[in-house]
Amino acid sequence: MNKRVKGKTLRRRTKKPFNQKKQKRLGYALLAGLLFAAALVLLSLENCYVRIWSDLEQIALESIQDTTRQAADILSVELENRFVFLDNLARDIAYNPEDVRERIDRLDVYAEEYRIKRIWFMNPNGEMISNDGEEDNFSYRDYFRRSIKGEPTISGVLNDTLNPGKRINIICVPVYNASQEIIGVAGITYDAQVFRELLNIDFFQGKGLGYIVDEEGNIISMSSRAENAAAEDALPINLFSDVISDDDMSGKVEERIREWLSGRDTDGLNVVSSGHSYFCCESLENYCPTLPWFFVTEVSAETVSVKMHGLFSGMRSMLFMIALIGGLLVGCVLVIYRYHSQSLHRAAYVDPLTGGDNYASFLRRMEGTQTGYMVSAELDDLKLINGMFGTRKGNEVLRCMYESIEQHLHEDEYVACVNEDRFVFYLHEERRPPVYERLRQIERDIHRLSGRLGVLHIVPRFGVYAMREDEDIQRVCELSNLALCVARDQGETSVAFYQDIVQNSFFESLKMEDRFDAAIAEHQFKVFYQPKCNPQTGAVVAAEGLARWRQEDGTLLSPSRFIPLFEKNGEISRFDEYMFTSVCEQLSEWKKTGVQICPVSVNLSRASLCRQGVALNYKRILEGYGLSTWMVPLEVTESAMISDGEVLDVMQEFYRYGFRIEIDDFGRGQSTIPMLKLPFVDTVKLDKSLIDCIGDRKGETILRQIICLCYELGLYTTAEGVEKRDQVDFLRALECTDIQGYYFYEPMSAEKFGELLKTQKNNQQT
Repeated sequence: MNKRVKGKTLRRRTKKPFNQKKQKRLGYALLAGLLFAAALVLLSLENCYVRIWSDLEQIALESIQDTTRQAADILSVELENRFVFLDNLARDIAYNPEDVRERIDRLDVYAEEYRIKRIWFMNPNGEMISNDGEEDNFSYRDYFRRSIKGEPTISGVLNDTLNPGKRINIICVPVYNASQEIIGVAGITYDAQVFRELLNIDFFQGKGLGYIVDEEGNIISMSSRAENAAAEDALPINLFSDVISDDDMSGKVEERIREWLSGRDTDGLNVVSSGHSYFCCESLENYCPTLPWFFVTEVSAETVSVKMHGLFSGMRSMLFMIALIGGLLVGCVLVIYRYHSQSLHRAAYVDPLTGGDNYASFLRRMEGTQTGYMVSAELDDLKLINGMFGTRKGNEVLRCMYESIEQHLHEDEYVACVNEDRFVFYLHEERRPPVYERLRQIERDIHRLSGRLGVLHIVPRFGVYAMREDEDIQRVCELSNLALCVARDQGETSVAFYQDIVQNSFFESLKMEDRFDAAIAEHQFKVFYQPKCNPQTGAVVAAEGLARWRQEDGTLLSPSRFIPLFEKNGEISRFDEYMFTSVCEQLSEWKKTGVQICPVSVNLSRASLCRQGVALNYKRILEGYGLSTWMVPLEVTESAMISDGEVLDVMQEFYRYGFRIEIDDFGRGQSTIPMLKLPFVDTVKLDKSLIDCIGDRKGETILRQIICLCYELGLYTTAEGVEKRDQVDFLRALECTDIQGYYFYEPMSAEKFGELLKTQKNNQQT
C-alpha cells in the first residue's frame, strides 16, 4: 500500500514539472501568435488610416459642395423675386403711363416689406420719378443703357450718389408700351447689406464663411462671420490678397479659383484645399446671365478635420491594446469610423431642434421628384408663446408640430425644418382635395396639443404650391413660402394655395385700393348679421355686423381679403365709420317698420381708436338715426386694447357717452387678467381657440375659470365659434351669457336677419 502510494506520489512528482514546462511553451507560442496577429493588425491599420481619412474627407467635401450650391440657389431666388417685382411694376406703368408718380408713390408700403431702398422710373431723357422724391439723372450709366435697349440688368456694388457713404445695388428692366416700344426704365435700389445677411448660412456648426466676388476676386459682399474674422481696422477687399492664407499651397489654390472665375474650368463644381481652409465656388450666371458674380464658401480645415483627428488620436492610444485583442480592434475601428462619419453627416444634414432632416437634406431627398404638392408651415404667434412660456416651451411646441406632420406622411414623403419657426414638407398627391383634407387633419392634431402642452393657442398656417414637371425644387419651396405669407393674413382660413392667391395678390391689392372710394359711394360693402343666442332658450338676443364686399359679378369678398389692406394703407378708419353708419341706418329702418330690434355690435380697429373726437362723432351718428348708444356695442380686440394710454383714454370717452365695450378674441393672443378690471369693459367675447378646447380636461378647466371670473366681476360673456352640441351643453351649464356660431346661425344678409327677428316676435306673441 505504502509503495503503491509512494509510487503514485513519485509519478505525480515527475509529471508536475513536465506539465509546467509544457504550459510555459504553450504560453510562449500563444504570445508569439498574439504578437504576430498584432503585427498583421498594425500593417492593416496603415491602410485603414488612409482609407478612413479619404472617406471622411470625401463626406466633408460633398457637404461643402451641396451647401455652396444651395446658397447660390437662395441668392438666385432673392434676385429673381426682385426681377418679378420690377416686371409687374413695368406692366402697371405701361397700363397707365400718365399716372406714373401715383403708381410709384403707392408702392411705399411695399418698399419696406421687400427691403427696397428706392423705387423709380426714368424716361429715355433721364427724367426720374421716385417714391422718395429724389431726383437724379444716371442715363449715362451702363446698367441704364443696357436696359433702355431691352435687357434686364443688375449693377455691381455702387456708391449711392444720393446718400454718400452708402453702397447699393440697382436692378432695372425696360418698360414697353402697348406697341412694344420702350418708353423708359423701371428700377429699384437696395442696400448691398441685403446680400451680407443672406450669406450667414448655417453650415458646419455655424463656422462656414461665405463671399460674393467678381471675376477679379474682389469681394462684393461677405457674411458677418467673415467680417468678424477679418482685421478690425480694415475689411478684406480681395479674395486672393486678403483671404487666402500665405502658405505653400496658396499658389495652387489661387490658380484653381482663378480658373473657376474665368470660366476656364470645365469640370464643374468641386473643392480645393489651401492647407488651412477648403474653398468652393459656384457661378451666379446660371441664375442671372447679366451678373458676372460668383459665390465662394470657406470652411477651415480645422473645423472639417477636428472629428477625424479625434478618431486618429483615439486609435493611437489604443495601439497596444490592439496588439493584444487583434480582431476585436478591427470591430472597434469600424464602430468609431461609423460614429464619426455619422457625426459629420449630422453636422451637415440633421436639424438640431427636431433631430430630423434639415433643409439641405430635404433638398437632396427631393432630387428627381416630378409632381406633387410642396407645403410650407409655421405657427401663429410663436413669438408670443416664447414670450409668455419661455423659449424651451416654444421649442417643445415646434418639436411636437414636427412629429404631428411626420406622423401623417407616407413612405415617399418628406419633412424638414427650414429655420427656427418654419417647416417644409412634400405630399405625393395628384389632386387638391386630398391635400386639403390631409392638412386639415394635421391642423386638428396640432390643435389638440394645446391642452397637453399647457398652451392656449396653437394655430398652424400652410402655404401650398402644386408642383409641375421639371421645376427646380428650391424654387418650388420659395413659392410655397410665398403662399404661406398670404395664409398669415387669411384669418380663420389656415391654408393658402399659391395658384389661387399669391400669383396676383400684389396687383389685386392695387385694384382694391383704386376701387375703395367707389365702393363706399356705391354701397358695395354689405353688412351681414351673425346672431348671438341665449344658450338656455336658443332665442336671438343680439348680433354682430360683419363686412362683405359685393363684386361686380355678384360674388362676396371675405373681409380677410381686404381688411388687412385697409389697415396697411390707412383707410380702415373710414371703413369702420361706414360699417357703423350702415348698421345704424339698418336698425333705424327696422325700428320704423315695426321690427323688434336687438343690439348689433360692430368692430372698431386700433386706428379708429387713435382718431381725435371719434367717440363724439359716433355718438352724433347714433343720435342722427334716433338710436341709443346701447344698441350698437363696440367690439375691440384684446391686442388693440393692450396699447398706449391714448387708446385707453378714447375708450374711456366712449364709455362716458354710454357705449358698451366688448373685448373681442379674448384668449387668442396677449390676454391679460388686469384687462378685465377696466371700468369701460362690458362684455368678454371668448375666442374660438378656447371653445375648441372643450373636451380637453385642462382646456375646460381654463375656460370654466375665465367664465366664473367674468361672472364675479359682473361682466357678460359671449362664446364665439360654437359649432358642436357638446360645446353648447358645456357653455349652458356654465351659464355663459350668449353663444355665437354656426351651431345656431351663420352670417346672413340684412333681409334674412330682419325676417328672423319678425318670425321670433310672432312666435313669442303666440
